[in-house]
Amino acid sequence: MSRKYWVVTLLIIAIVFLSLSFLQQSAQAGTPPVRSIEQLPADLATAQVVIKYDSPDPSLSEQSVSVGVNVPNPLMCGGQVIVSNGTYTCSILIKQYPDHCKTSGVCGLRFPEKPGSYVITATYRFIEEGTDTEPHRVVRHLRR
Repeated sequence: MSRKYWVVTLLIIAIVFLSLSFLQQSAQAGTPPVRSIEQLPADLATAQVVIKYDSPDPSLSEQSVSVGVNVPNPLMCGGQVIVSNGTYTCSILIKQYPDHCKTSGVCGLRFPEKPGSYVITATYRFIEEGTDTEPHRVVRHLRR
């Protein structure tokens, strides 16, 4: 085998050895691990979720309604908002882009055929949790 092969092999072994030595020293020194989600302070456990609009309101039975939701200043970017009326659901992703966190969005929520009053609930769950509600009214289809 070539001398270059042996040099590369020895370098890899040295890097692995040094990494293991560092980890062992950190463990012996009692260096605390990275905090887990369960160790976060209680005041960080609640996220604010805001239903910005539901349109049209009132809506016709079985009509899809646009529901706009915002999660201002989440602890970390990610997760999703589940929007529900008790019968149907839709979801909005909270997504990290290279230059920003998308913390708002719109989804189409279908409503049942039965006219009446409903409650739209938006629930965000990721590292933190939050919920918002909004009343919504469904009227009958206009008959021709």
